[in-house]
Amino acid sequence: TITELLHRNSENKLIIEITAKDREWIDVVKNLHYVKDVEVVGLKVKVKVDSIEINKNMLLQNALEHKVDIVKFEVNSDTLEEIFLKLVVQK
Repeated sequence: TITELLHRNSENKLIIEITAKDREWIDVVKNLHYVKDVEVVGLKVKVKVDSIEINKNMLLQNALEHKVDIVKFEVNSDTLEEIFLKLVVQK
């Protein structure tokens, strides 16, 4: 089903928009044990984690402990189009 396809192939991503003064925190994020990958585009930090349900609160807590000024925090899942493109490119 579509739901199974989304669940099986979607990557767990959190997108956090921060202020310029908090850019050093990105290095902290890269070293967290539950973080798989970090992509930075401007002030947006895209973080791939093991489990959205468990790790979103852990990442948010870490940001608060480091007094990061969070502009935006969102959970992001791949769309069907992104999954299709990823699967086609892999073959």
